Amino acid sequence: MKTRMLALLTALLCLFALSSCAQPTPYELITDAGEQLSAANGYEINATVNMSTTIGGEDMLVTVDMDMKSNNDNYAMDLAVHLSEETDDMEIGVVYADGVAYVTDGDTKSRFTLTAEQLEEELGVSASFELPTLTEEQLSDVKLVKEGDSSTFTVTLSGEEVNQFMENMGAVTSMTGMVGEMSFGDMTLVYTFDQDSRLTGLAADVTVTVDSNGEEMSMDMEMTFDFVNIGTAPTIAAPADAADYTDRTDETM
Repeated sequence: MKTRMLALLTALLCLFALSSCAQPTPYELITDAGEQLSAANGYEINATVNMSTTIGGEDMLVTVDMDMKSNNDNYAMDLAVHLSEETDDMEIGVVYADGVAYVTDGDTKSRFTLTAEQLEEELGVSASFELPTLTEEQLSDVKLVKEGDSSTFTVTLSGEEVNQFMENMGAVTSMTGMVGEMSFGDMTLVYTFDQDSRLTGLAADVTVTVDSNGEEMSMDMEMTFDFVNIGTAPTIAAPADAADYTDRTDETM
């Protein structure tokens, strides 16, 4: 169950987790942000997910802290997962450099030779980050709110719109294979931009329902993403102790 939850969280994270005299509209801001992300030669995203659910009549809280870096060719991700009923965090790190994935799971160090596409399929992660697609009509009545040097706007997408976005991204199909049949409820999104109209933050609240072999589970998720240095390619290389990683290419990751 923990592995399946982690796969779900990571995939969700990866699916959501870049001046003029006239103030831009929310649609102009988010359109520019999407174009910046698509054209960026690199970025860093710091994300946090708080997920609450009930399993077997017991309440469960999962907190995930995740740092992602990409320079389009290579990829790095650090995950720290805290389960409410356990005292020790589960820490996982992945560095993908020059066709090799270096994976740390606690004290275990493994390396796998594979393509970026194979890595995405194995772990449910991607070196690309997609913002939810918002139309001008969806944002027609949304207003920017000035908060110091930042501006924010809030928009709510219906469950139907969220499910369609996930379906278009191929996320529903990939995550269904990992955790079971999935459906999303309404999602509230809060975007934050700096004084130069650059995207600096995204917060999302959504309820996810998973049906696994006839057992239904509902999860309330709160996700926050901080965007760092969009357009600046971070240096990502194999770990200094790469020789100490055991080659497990022939094993399942």
